[in-house]
Amino acid sequence: MNSSKSPFRIRLGVTGHRAINDPENIALKVKEILRSEIYELLENEISQEKTNPVALMFTVVTPLAEGADRLIAKEVLKFPESDIEVVLPFAKDDYMQDFETEESRQEFEELYQKSQKPIVLKNNLSAGAFSTIERTEARNKAYEDAGRYVVTHCDILIALWDGRPSRGRGGTAEIVAYAREEKRPLIIISTENLEHIVIGKGRKINELTSFNFEPRK
Repeated sequence: MNSSKSPFRIRLGVTGHRAINDPENIALKVKEILRSEIYELLENEISQEKTNPVALMFTVVTPLAEGADRLIAKEVLKFPESDIEVVLPFAKDDYMQDFETEESRQEFEELYQKSQKPIVLKNNLSAGAFSTIERTEARNKAYEDAGRYVVTHCDILIALWDGRPSRGRGGTAEIVAYAREEKRPLIIISTENLEHIVIGKGRKINELTSFNFEPRK
């Protein structure tokens, strides 16, 4: 890359399944996309010639759920000067109860600590405030809200998706559909066939809201 060009920081949102088959090859595919295919979503004055594109830095916006969220976050953070913005659907201690193993909780904590200002969307999911049914509904709604937050606060959404309907409220299919409604630029990596990548250009990057895409000074 030509270091004389002013680099840009791109905010990457993440959605995808918790259970990921073949994570090593998916990680390689994500890296490949961040080095090449992502330029198809950028304006001509940014991407210019593919052989000499402007430098990019990334902020990954993610709830750090198990699976896709963390896999993509780790790959993004390998890029120079990239960082992470963690957005939790509800309080951290409550959220971590959804993780199946101590290893998963440690993985979450390591990535969480890299976020300078984690965001918590809801703090009122205490067990005493709801019946079991109400609590389940509130948690599901909070997960959906977190997914929508990621979409509206990113420049490009990356989805690891098998193409099937969501298994629950706020699932991958619903968040992909919401991104399309919002005309958010979108990269879908099929978890069934890694060679099947869908790129949805949506609105131009420079038409997105001001808190997103920005030149690096």
